[in-house]
Amino acid sequence: MPEPSLRERLGAAVAARSAEAAPAGRFSEWNSRSGIFFWTTGRKTGRAHMKEFGPFAGRGDTLYLAEEIGKRADWVRNALHNGRAEVAPTASGPRLAVTCRVVEEPEASLARRALHECISYGTFEQDFINSALILAFEVTATAECEADA
Repeated sequence: MPEPSLRERLGAAVAARSAEAAPAGRFSEWNSRSGIFFWTTGRKTGRAHMKEFGPFAGRGDTLYLAEEIGKRADWVRNALHNGRAEVAPTASGPRLAVTCRVVEEPEASLARRALHECISYGTFEQDFINSALILAFEVTATAECEADA
């Protein structure tokens, strides 16, 4: 049997990647957005803090975020201290309650690949994702939240 052509090999690779598509879930449809919003509660003040964020990647009911300065970022410290946050695709949209955790290997490799697939930036951003702290936000059992008035 003859060796497959480059076109055939690329087609097979694309088909394999499509078969590995992100699982359906609450965050999968958010991947087309350029940013998301999330709220944490201050670990010292107890006040709500809103932040617009990107890059991110949704895979099913898990949302992956990359943070350049890692655990030193106040929002990361707040989210990890409280173990929870709230996220929404828009600042005024309905929020989802999520738990927060630092992502370790081998899941971190999957999360970085998902982030790379959601971002069409240049080399700087790709390198940023490779060196950033990866956090996972997962939908809780009681996902819907009431926005603060």
